[in-house]
Amino acid sequence: MIAIIYFSDGTSIGIHEDDRLTPIVSTDEIAEGSASMGKSISVYYHTNNGLIPSLMDCFTHCSFFYLNNDYSTVYSTNSIVRIVTDMY
Repeated sequence: MIAIIYFSDGTSIGIHEDDRLTPIVSTDEIAEGSASMGKSISVYYHTNNGLIPSLMDCFTHCSFFYLNNDYSTVYSTNSIVRIVTDMY
């Protein structure tokens, strides 16, 4: 199972079942606010909807995310234009 995420700049990434997404969340503990890594989410397969539900668990709660603990690249959820899954 794979989900291809297409971004507005024309790039794409493939996300597989059991990959890990780490959302970057905003904290208000400091007066100016700060960014912090949220709880990592494991991508799981949903019988009727493929990988979409687990991706949305991450994307609806953050503006940026890491993939598979690779902290050299940060992806913007606001630039996602399409997600295509192979459910077969």
